[in-house]
Amino acid sequence: MLLLPKTVGPFTLPRRLGANGVAERYLGRFDARGGQPVVVRRVLPTVRHAPGGLAGLEARVRDLLGARHPCLVDVVDWVVDGEERFIVEDEVDGTDLEAVIDHCRMRGERPPVNVFLNIATQLCNGLEGLHGRAGRTSGISNLLHLGLQPGAVRVTTEGKVRLGRYGLVRSPVGLPGAGSTGRVGYLSPEQIQPSQHLTPAPDTLALAAVLYEPLTTRPLFRSPSTLQTLHRIRRPPAADELPPVQHLLPAPAPVPPLHPHPNGRTWPCTAYKPRPAGGPPRATQLRPHAGAQPFACTECRAARKGRLTTHLRTHTGEKPYH
Repeated sequence: MLLLPKTVGPFTLPRRLGANGVAERYLGRFDARGGQPVVVRRVLPTVRHAPGGLAGLEARVRDLLGARHPCLVDVVDWVVDGEERFIVEDEVDGTDLEAVIDHCRMRGERPPVNVFLNIATQLCNGLEGLHGRAGRTSGISNLLHLGLQPGAVRVTTEGKVRLGRYGLVRSPVGLPGAGSTGRVGYLSPEQIQPSQHLTPAPDTLALAAVLYEPLTTRPLFRSPSTLQTLHRIRRPPAADELPPVQHLLPAPAPVPPLHPHPNGRTWPCTAYKPRPAGGPPRATQLRPHAGAQPFACTECRAARKGRLTTHLRTHTGEKPYH
């Protein structure tokens, strides 16, 4: 732990935010940019002194320095101060997705569907932008996050989502305080096995585990102990052991039937509207707009036992057919 306030390069660290088994997080100020708020992560000695840890860590941070996307938190700098190593990221004014999930769990509620879909869409966009970039320093073909968890997702008051707190090591398992990292419950089997080659699949699995929590207010893999959590990751629960999530999302909107038109196109049957209770559709008489010629839909008319239904046709010069 550092004595605060402390100056590290062009940054001043006034307050400690937290720590895990990999790094300590501090709130910082970028003095060269008028005191712009940043988050500074100090790499712990256990990670720096691991075999090959410092070289691999520096290569990973150099890769992240060039990653830019509206849904990603920018890595600003990599600071070397004697034996200490610091990763500097932009500070996003908002709240963690973990706090949102805890609030919903405490109130026994779930986030609105439109809010959930907005978060999910932006998370997918951020991961796509990250995976589409190659590591220029490390030489990897796909840049990975490796630390996706609710605490790494920031949600602003405007509804924007930023993904940060990138994983600095392949897996925190085996490091002192690994259970306090929060990452263990979002690891993949590939990350636990050092011999496995990493692809974007671990981030995809972590994304599924993150999005599972807002829908059910319960974690997918996390258990009371780290050992039990790792066991659930190696042997994931069967589908029938998980609570269903289909009823938590709205049913897709009914699509009006398409009918052929003499000019070779298909037109939606706007004369049909579904019943509120989900019963059979009913036909309504439509009044054509000025300049539009209605044509009768033979399928709809047959279904309604001869009752005439019309479509609105914006093309002129074609005769309606019956």
